[in-house]
Amino acid sequence: MLRYFIKRLLFSIPSLLVFLIALFFLLRLAPGGPFDGEQVWPPEVQANILKKYHLDQPLHRQLTEWLIQLGHGDLNESFQYLGKPVTEILAETFPVSLLLGTLALGVCISVGIFFGGIAAWRQGSLADRLLLFISSVSISLPVFLIASVLVLIFSLQLKWLPPALWEGPSSAILPVLALSWRPSAIVFQLTRSTLIESLRSDFVRTARGKGVPEYGIIFKHALKNALIPVLGALGPIAANLVTGSFLVELIFQIPGMGKYFVHAVLNRDYPLVMGVTLLYGGILILTHILVDLAYALVDPRIRLGESL
Repeated sequence: MLRYFIKRLLFSIPSLLVFLIALFFLLRLAPGGPFDGEQVWPPEVQANILKKYHLDQPLHRQLTEWLIQLGHGDLNESFQYLGKPVTEILAETFPVSLLLGTLALGVCISVGIFFGGIAAWRQGSLADRLLLFISSVSISLPVFLIASVLVLIFSLQLKWLPPALWEGPSSAILPVLALSWRPSAIVFQLTRSTLIESLRSDFVRTARGKGVPEYGIIFKHALKNALIPVLGALGPIAANLVTGSFLVELIFQIPGMGKYFVHAVLNRDYPLVMGVTLLYGGILILTHILVDLAYALVDPRIRLGESL
């Protein structure tokens, strides 16, 4: 598995690099610049600013210099937060986003698989129809609406939880719920559909014929086989959750990467946008590789490395 992991990681680096180069040019071709604003700078001041950050050079020279600095682990300084390196910003904000995303991922997996198993077990019952309705509505709701409703109910009406900020364990409950709500519904529907199909398999009928209890058939035999398609969806879901939802962090004023990324895009902070995108792309690649490894653990029939 280690050999497979290293090969996949090395093969993924060129794809990530091509994406970053494309993003580099798109950012600079977009209207506006990092130092365009209401304040009008004298021409000589504007020229000195552009020279300091090498924005007066041709794009190919800017790209070459950025790639050389990237090879040395330097992501430059932020344009918006002057004098602060991008690596320092990421080091301060990523742990918060990682904690928030990890908690949300745990809720997403446990809730989605548990209720998906119950719905498949009681297919066609009132509980199954109710859970299907809730999940269908949840998938269609945008995250900012879910977050707003949670704040309205649990903070403003019931006054049980703080509405924002990141000051203790209770401050994490609403952001985690808002972040995991829609992914939980996706995992629920995938688990339910694949588990229903798995329960119609021959090995399930054989287990029932041997007198294995129904809960044992579902959670010890059929569910393991049904989790393979669910694992495929967990790759991008995990990457999105672990890197932090930009809207959730912005709504709840959480000092994670999301808030900085939104401000960086709005203010054309090229180094910070590139740094966050690099980190996000790396985590996305890593989660996909880990999902492939999980495939082999769940299903021994899958052999890793055959296509590499």
